[in-house]
Parts: sequence; C-alpha cells; structure tokens
Amino acid sequence: MTSIHPEPNAKKATDLLKNTAAELQMLAHNSDHLQIIIGQIISGGANATDSQIRDLQALDHLTQSLDCLAKFMTNLSQETPSHWVYPDIQAAQCVTLASLASRLEGKIQSVQNSNDMDGDLDLF
Repeated sequence: MTSIHPEPNAKKATDLLKNTAAELQMLAHNSDHLQIIIGQIISGGANATDSQIRDLQALDHLTQSLDCLAKFMTNLSQETPSHWVYPDIQAAQCVTLASLASRLEGKIQSVQNSNDMDGDLDLF
C-alpha cells in the first residue's frame, strides 16, 4: 500500500515504476537483438518453414509488447504523484534473480552492467 508519510525504508512509487520501465525496455532491446540473430540463422539455412516464420513473428510481437509496456510504465511514473511511497516494499521478494530485484528496488542503478547470475537463474 502506498503512503504519504515516508519511513526509513520507503521507496518512491515513481522510482519503482521507472525502474520497472527500464527493465522492460532492456528486455525489449534484448528481444529485438535475439530476433535479428534468429532471423539471420533462419535466412542463412534452408528455406524457413511456416512454423519458423510464425515463431519469429511471435518473437517480434513479444518485442513490441515489451517496448509498449516499458513506455506505459514510464508514462505511469510521470503521472504518479511524487509524494507516493511504499513504506516497506515486499513485492520484489518474489523476484528470484537477486540483481534484478535490487535494480527494481533501486539498490543498484545500472541495467546494462548488471549480472543476473545471482539468484535462481536457470540456463540451458
């Protein structure tokens, strides 16, 4: 719940929204880069199947959706009253990637220079 009375661990709602927007924007950028790589792999090989084309279009849709969500969160942060705060943020506790949770809470700033190897990251 938001409060207008700041407490020691209080986080400004606008900052949390901006942090979330930055993460979504980074994901959109990474998704776009992945889309380019996959497109090059598909076009470099044999003729792409209809299924591969649909999968690439789904990735493009994902990229556009992430970008739109990032813009929405940015706009929402600009429309949120600056005095709104979350007294004791618990929401990031569900985020199992430690560096992502820290960025969302504003404990660390850099999106590009982060290492998401902390926490429960499953790579294949």
